[in-house]
Amino acid sequence: MRALVLLACSLLLQPSYAFRRSDWKLPMGFEIALYSDTPVNSARSLSCSGSSKRGGPIITYVGARSSEPQDVVALVDRTGRGKAHYVQTIIKGLCPQPNGVAWNKGSLFLACPSQLYRLDNADSYALSKKAAPLSALKLVLTLPAEASHGWKFIRFGPDNKLYIPIGAPCNACKPGSTLVNGRRWQFGSIYRVNRNGSNVTLVAQGVRNTVGFDFHPLSKQLFFTDNGRDQISDNVPDCELNRVSKEGEHFGFPFCHTRPAGGSNPRPYLRRPGRGTNLADPDLNRLETVWKCNGPGLRFTPAVPALGPHVAPLGMRFYRWSAAANFPQGYNNSIIIAEHGSWNRASPIGARLVRVRLNTTSPGKVVSHTPFLSGGVPGDNGLPGGPNPPATRASSYLGRPVDVEQLPDGSLLVSDDEANAVYRIWYTPPPG
Repeated sequence: MRALVLLACSLLLQPSYAFRRSDWKLPMGFEIALYSDTPVNSARSLSCSGSSKRGGPIITYVGARSSEPQDVVALVDRTGRGKAHYVQTIIKGLCPQPNGVAWNKGSLFLACPSQLYRLDNADSYALSKKAAPLSALKLVLTLPAEASHGWKFIRFGPDNKLYIPIGAPCNACKPGSTLVNGRRWQFGSIYRVNRNGSNVTLVAQGVRNTVGFDFHPLSKQLFFTDNGRDQISDNVPDCELNRVSKEGEHFGFPFCHTRPAGGSNPRPYLRRPGRGTNLADPDLNRLETVWKCNGPGLRFTPAVPALGPHVAPLGMRFYRWSAAANFPQGYNNSIIIAEHGSWNRASPIGARLVRVRLNTTSPGKVVSHTPFLSGGVPGDNGLPGGPNPPATRASSYLGRPVDVEQLPDGSLLVSDDEANAVYRIWYTPPPG
């Protein structure tokens, strides 16, 4: 009986496809490989322990997403060799969709759909190869429990506050608000809280569903990805990268969406850099009868760039270069965005990493928008024309990136919930 159980568990944890380096395209000099030979089931958000050192141990926590209770695991590289020595379950079966993980001052914060927890001394469990008892988790906040866009990404800011999104409970609707334990939460928003859950503050609104954000290394401003609505057309609207320049700023949802400059269909697989135009929602703001979407006097802040239709941008990180960092110096302050890929577009799109470079003196302006890692959609060679031959919905994704995280040596981890994998990307300078 025990043998049957072990066999069933091993089958559940098999990757959806065998990793092949030839499936993935990167800029010259970069390489990619599995960071863990052990599959990481439904690998989602990543958070590297702040106690990690270049020479090891390096501990990276990985969230998960599924309709069944899932485990939060740690990938442990004991010596800084560039590959995990083992995968350790840290929190077992606490809740479905334990997507959000964030390490801060020795504690691991975990976001379930309707609760925020804290596990103190998390690294000790990872290094001793033990799962924490659920009694060790401390409830920090109770959150809205709506299922649609209910999984949470969390991240600490340079102000040592925790940032939490509350997704819109729909594809397209007036999101409204809800009361939880006497506190009112606005859907379609991002909040900031203290480590103990106090001082809940609205940071941004008009946000449909963000599953990734980071803070500019110099300006400290919050940048976040946002997933555009579905069921208008294959090429409308675009997903977005946004920048918060003031507290409580509105970003247009549900009345105004984003499309690229020059119309709806130029280069859907790789939008040109720069701010696009805005599109009135055909159901909730037809002919701009509720909100004005273009011209002067807008009530919302347009996206920094249009990222493409239905690409589903999730995790993002500013690359922080140093003399000891692995990537070339030109990557400093570039944004690396994980595009999870479309779910109902006729020709699949996304399933890759893109690099966005900002103007150094005006970080609200985009200098370039280029593929970094391509290949999640079969045939995607990283060119503006898209996969060749064109992919169809019948094509199986080879991988669907979810999040990115920079390691102490400057290399980059990528989680993939389609392949049940975590990859590492590093750079090798040319000889001489």
